[in-house]
Amino acid sequence: MFQFTTENLLNDLSRVSVVTQATDKSIPTNGKGLKVKSLNTFISSHVSPVWKATGTPAVKEIVDITIPAITVGTYRLSLFLKLSGSADPDYARFDRDYGKPIDVEINLAAGETVASLATKLQAWFNKNNSPVSMKGTTFADVAGKLRITANTEYVRFQKTSVLEKYDATQDLYVPFSTATVVVTAGDTGFGTAWNLLKNFRIPTQEATYFTAENLDERPIAGTLYNQYTFRYKAKRNISGVGALGEEITSVTTHVLYVLSTLSSAFEALLTSASLTLVTIPDAPTPVDDEQGIDPVPAV
Repeated sequence: MFQFTTENLLNDLSRVSVVTQATDKSIPTNGKGLKVKSLNTFISSHVSPVWKATGTPAVKEIVDITIPAITVGTYRLSLFLKLSGSADPDYARFDRDYGKPIDVEINLAAGETVASLATKLQAWFNKNNSPVSMKGTTFADVAGKLRITANTEYVRFQKTSVLEKYDATQDLYVPFSTATVVVTAGDTGFGTAWNLLKNFRIPTQEATYFTAENLDERPIAGTLYNQYTFRYKAKRNISGVGALGEEITSVTTHVLYVLSTLSSAFEALLTSASLTLVTIPDAPTPVDDEQGIDPVPAV
């Protein structure tokens, strides 16, 4: 009927320990448990497998545009961009997707190289009058191709991004480049400090100022966190209402984000507490993994 999920971030393991009945009377005879201070003591026999989702770093998308020999004329770089995992207002448009076209016109002399084109484009994008949302985009000549690297991990280049040349006869720009290939697909990352900073806790002033509560759970910049999710089942000490003497079992979900450098030590504690660790085989999904969905069985 109700869903209950806790989320905690561990920058050290001082709060985590393995307990037995000798140290915690809530543990049954010959049983074990995992104690996380300020959260709960979890009796191992009541804990589901612990699903692990490994943190992955953010990756900026890279695209290569193949360009033939340059002749004198006016050219236009047409970039068609979309956002993934971000809602930057500078990309807002009427369509359902966040995205925008970027057109840059530039005069080139005969015999200019891709390197000189990249230099001129870089200079233009470094100017104050270039789109603020594109600041940090880089251009380079790599193996004779124009390589463009996105400024953030959220930008996605569409294959319709091309270099065009003005045709005076037709009075329009016609395609000049021959191919656009995404050589490195962008990835927003999972378990990164920025990902957690904006999703783990609502970044209100009360949650982020220097005397805020739970400062020990603030993500550390430049690090990765692995996600561990499990369900905990416990029988309630009251009867149900559907049938006489019906038993009720509470099921809660618990998510722990553990600093990746501490994962080996944390997993050793899980093993010592007789808990089963399962690596999630599919790509991490914020909803499924946080709810502790079972891994898809092999066919």
